[in-house]
Amino acid sequence: MKIRRAAWTAVCAAALVSGCTSPHRSTDDATLKDGVRSWPVSHRQAMPALQGDGADGRPVRLDAFKGKVVVLNAWASWCGPCRVESPGLARTQKALGRQGLQIIGLNGGDPASTALSFIRGHHLDYPTLIDARGKQALRIPRGTVSQVGLPYTVFLDRKGRIAASASGGVTEQQIRTIVTPLLADR
Repeated sequence: MKIRRAAWTAVCAAALVSGCTSPHRSTDDATLKDGVRSWPVSHRQAMPALQGDGADGRPVRLDAFKGKVVVLNAWASWCGPCRVESPGLARTQKALGRQGLQIIGLNGGDPASTALSFIRGHHLDYPTLIDARGKQALRIPRGTVSQVGLPYTVFLDRKGRIAASASGGVTEQQIRTIVTPLLADR
């Protein structure tokens, strides 16, 4: 497990150093408040179409959720803050799913079986994309989040554009504060 954790951290650090993703074109236009970076509508960048196998073996495609507000949460089973924030993510999905919210997990560093065990143990009722080698995480535009550590969360508007992001754990209240105006915007 330590090797996977080290490998995931190395991949994420390499992404930051090498700049292998395009920079978020409007990083300078973002506002930062309480650890959450947000972009005005006019400066939102499209999120790349992340895709791959889900923890349950079914394919997960981020672009399949256009028209919904998406909360992409990167996590791993060995991550303490990920364990703390997961109940709030599950409650938020349950409470706001019918209003157009879709939480998607992005698991980095766990085999699918370990991720699935975590998902079941924490009653997470949303899809999780397995990203064991960090290739999907590398596609997130540079400057959107710090990918050096987990967790991190990217919030997408209904058009699939990056509206906000948070590096580190997020609370249920933070999630609701960010997604409420996005859900209201049709």
